[in-house]
Amino acid sequence: GKSGNAKLLLDVHVVEGDIGGPLVAGATVSVEITAPDGTLYTGAGDTDANGNITFEVPGNPQSGTWKAKVTNIKEPGYQFDPTKGDTTAEITL
Repeated sequence: GKSGNAKLLLDVHVVEGDIGGPLVAGATVSVEITAPDGTLYTGAGDTDANGNITFEVPGNPQSGTWKAKVTNIKEPGYQFDPTKGDTTAEITL
């Protein structure tokens, strides 16, 4: 059998415009992560110099389908448009 603790990490990469556009450093990203049992986790943080941020879900992840959604990105001079780009993801454990 398996032993030890697993972690569920969500990596978010923020780019300007279309995928492949310039990375956005220092943007504040807000996310919602829904566990298979419906528990909702929320978090926010700033992207690093490479436009990346990682969110960690507390505890040992449940089996089933997890859903993640970027709910907002704040950065001076930019307007978040959830209809453009990838703002949602699903993974099944």
